[in-house]
Amino acid sequence: MSVAFFRPLMQNTCLYEIILNHNFWKVKGEITICDICLQFPCHPRCPNATDPPAVFVCSGCGEDIVDGEDYWDILGEQFCEDCIDEARGVATYDPD
Repeated sequence: MSVAFFRPLMQNTCLYEIILNHNFWKVKGEITICDICLQFPCHPRCPNATDPPAVFVCSGCGEDIVDGEDYWDILGEQFCEDCIDEARGVATYDPD
């Protein structure tokens, strides 16, 4: 555990204690800044980032459909892109 001090860039403010704990910087237990990406909350590409919350659950495979992903709503049921790709086919005429 390491302890450091910093002064925010504002007038009439006091020093804050920063403690490094499990790849995160904790400032008096109020703010957590990631030790890897140095952001709060973590950048989406950071290995410490949490998964985004699910908007829907796919009716085909049960996987989460998160914000920004393509999905299909068919008769009130939501399907992910992978399930639609698996269900997609090409009609071919066979006269025999």
